[in-house]
Amino acid sequence: MKKTARAHTNIALIKYWGKSNQALKPPLMSSLSMTLDAFYTDTTFEHDSSLTEDTFILNGQKQHNLLKDISFLLFHQYQYLHLNLPP
Repeated sequence: MKKTARAHTNIALIKYWGKSNQALKPPLMSSLSMTLDAFYTDTTFEHDSSLTEDTFILNGQKQHNLLKDISFLLFHQYQYLHLNLPP
C-alpha cells in the first residue's frame, strides 16, 4: 500500500489575536494568509511487510539520523519526503 499527500506552504500575513467569546472560542479578529503554489512538500508512505527496518528518504537520499526520531511512528515502511523549493 502506498499513499502520498501534498502540503503547500502557508504564510500568515495578519494573525488574529485573542478570542471574542471564551466559551465558543471564535477569533477576536480575522486573519489573512497566503498559500504558495510553487512551494510544497510531498510525503509518501509505502508499507512493505518484507522490510526488516524502516527507511526514510529525503529528496532522494536515505537518511539515517532523522529516522531515529520518527521510527516509533513507522512499521516496515518507506517514507519518501520531497521538498519543492524553486530557484
